Amino acid sequence: MDFEGFRVVIGGVVYRRRIRAGLSQRQLADRLGLERSYLSLLEAGKRMPGVEIVFRLASAFKVSPNTLFGEIERNWRKEEEENASAVRREEPLNPTGKASGDPEPSVVRPL
Repeated sequence: MDFEGFRVVIGGVVYRRRIRAGLSQRQLADRLGLERSYLSLLEAGKRMPGVEIVFRLASAFKVSPNTLFGEIERNWRKEEEENASAVRREEPLNPTGKASGDPEPSVVRPL
């Protein structure tokens, strides 16, 4: 997986955690001391958070940074395995690393 794919994985984890916490982007951004637009770009996989932001996210979600990093790693490995499987089937990958025949993820990204 490339750097863009890794950003998408992080964004998906942040998005799912935010939804499970029942928070709007505005509410989470306020808790983190960030602009809502930055959080939107982060969830969309367009920005890579620094370590400080990851620690703030963990605090906002009431988990340890280790737990959050672990969730990111598990999701990243899952994407890597799906991509490897697609390569073995010789399917072309799209820019996010998904095989063209793979179903779209169930996560709806904000505009």
